[in-house]
Amino acid sequence: MGEIKGMGRRDFLKTAALSGLALGGAAALTGCAPSTGAEKGASANASAGADVAWDKEVDVLVIGSGTGAFAALVAAAKGAESVCLVEKGAMWGGTAATSGGGLAVPLTYAATDAGITDSKEEVVKYFTNATDGRVDQAVLNSFIDNGSTFIDWISEEMGWKFAASPLFGDYYEPMDGWIPMSRGSLGAADASGSLSAAQMWDQMSLRPVQPGVRLL
Repeated sequence: MGEIKGMGRRDFLKTAALSGLALGGAAALTGCAPSTGAEKGASANASAGADVAWDKEVDVLVIGSGTGAFAALVAAAKGAESVCLVEKGAMWGGTAATSGGGLAVPLTYAATDAGITDSKEEVVKYFTNATDGRVDQAVLNSFIDNGSTFIDWISEEMGWKFAASPLFGDYYEPMDGWIPMSRGSLGAADASGSLSAAQMWDQMSLRPVQPGVRLL
């Protein structure tokens, strides 16, 4: 995969897994903190989990079980001694379990393979217009600079090949920076053919079966 922003492949995967999960983990731990008396008085529902003992300790905590979460789990399991994924719902896979499985990522090898002419400047222009200027430019730049690297990595890791669908363009049109295909929906396939999101999830869920990884 090469060097990324001064980091090697291994460092990138480890850093991406840890930093990408930091906010989700912090939010989850906030929700697990013991309630104060005032908080209990303010919400009758807050006392429902007050007696639950949260005694699990891991290097990396992944919140949710969607396709993105499992990608984070696969990456984290390579560099951390203990990783735990927790899912609150009755159905594993999050929204990915019922979605079509297309990924919206710009400037990927799938776009190049399809002969699409695109540039970072055009992607920035589109997202800035689509959000009426409200997009965080730092987040947007990070997404553009690293999204294609993620597609490269997950393709290598899972043995998938992504292709740009001619049926899906950018979601908001007509708009300056919009293009008719290659950013809106990248579909994955393996040796058996096209993969739905549920099939992608099933394949990833079979990967991190190793010591130190737990699914709850």
